[in-house]
Amino acid sequence: MKRAVIFLLITYGATLSAQSPRLSERDAVQAIVQRHPSVASADAALRRQQRLTRSAVNLPQPELITEAPSGTFYSLGVNQRLEFPTVYVRQRQLAEQFVASAGTQLTLARAAVAHRARGFTSRRGIGGRGRRCGGGRNRG
Repeated sequence: MKRAVIFLLITYGATLSAQSPRLSERDAVQAIVQRHPSVASADAALRRQQRLTRSAVNLPQPELITEAPSGTFYSLGVNQRLEFPTVYVRQRQLAEQFVASAGTQLTLARAAVAHRARGFTSRRGIGGRGRRCGGGRNRG
């Protein structure tokens, strides 16, 4: 009975190890970075800023005015408010700076997650390097 249980445990363990391929450290870190919530949030913020760039130079809607000074004759008018042209140039530049800032935030988020993931994978022995954290001290 004991031999049958031991045989089943060994067989089950062998099938589990055969089914789960060992990841390299680079693949493990890349998978963690791709799925991390802070990276996804920074990526969404970048996409949002890119979409907002298109609307940075929206002109105000024109206004339609009707008047009847004599009570019998109506006159129509259109009113459009425009700013000085440099205002629109500056708005566009500001929107582009927001996009650049969001891109930098995405890069920083990826780097921070990758750094934490490398520390995690090295402590867990993922990737086959087997190095230990601890400032180079061997803790036997």
